[in-house]
Amino acid sequence: MTGGPIFPANAEVTAIPSAFFSHVLPEMQDIAELRVVLHAFFSIRRKRVFPRYVSRAELCADETLARGFGGRDDCTALIERALAAAVDRRLLVGVSHRTGGELYFINDEQGRRAARRVEAGELTVAPSAPKPRAASEREPLVELYEANFGPVTPMIAEQLAEAQQLFPAQWLPRAMKLAAAANIRRWNYVLAILERWQNEGIDVDEETGRDPEVERLWERYVRGKPTR
Repeated sequence: MTGGPIFPANAEVTAIPSAFFSHVLPEMQDIAELRVVLHAFFSIRRKRVFPRYVSRAELCADETLARGFGGRDDCTALIERALAAAVDRRLLVGVSHRTGGELYFINDEQGRRAARRVEAGELTVAPSAPKPRAASEREPLVELYEANFGPVTPMIAEQLAEAQQLFPAQWLPRAMKLAAAANIRRWNYVLAILERWQNEGIDVDEETGRDPEVERLWERYVRGKPTR
């Protein structure tokens, strides 16, 4: 065996349900469909924002996926046909969005819920970009959360997205920094700060960044003691 490992120890991992290998893969005959499905899972899983989906435009513009088809002129048609087959197999859920175009979600509980909310207009979807986002590009709030609280799970990503719609943009990073400074690294605590600001107004020392009521809120949140 020559050369180093193709997968380094810290390589990013893409989760694929085990049922895909036991139930779906043995029945899949079209290599184009397999490539598109695997790349769709990869593109969706790598995103750190909610809702997590991949658009048809993103897949058609993806250079890595295009290389798998050898630069064929009918690459777009192959991708569209493969996506239709993946929806028929119930691997992906497709949604037609007026600004986002054709969107695809993984057909699991979280993906179906997100697809329903997008279809109902409950979640905002940005217009499809002609080029997929680079893996190194991160949302500022996601970076802040991961730096101070831990990994952003799909549920946390959904809660972050909902908070961005409910509260002023400048409140979220401030509340997260206050929670981290108090060493209370829980999203529910950040949400409690945001809700108190919404109900009572902001009372923060701008020079030090200290919230004078943080100890009082901690008592109410953790110990269930009434505030005075």
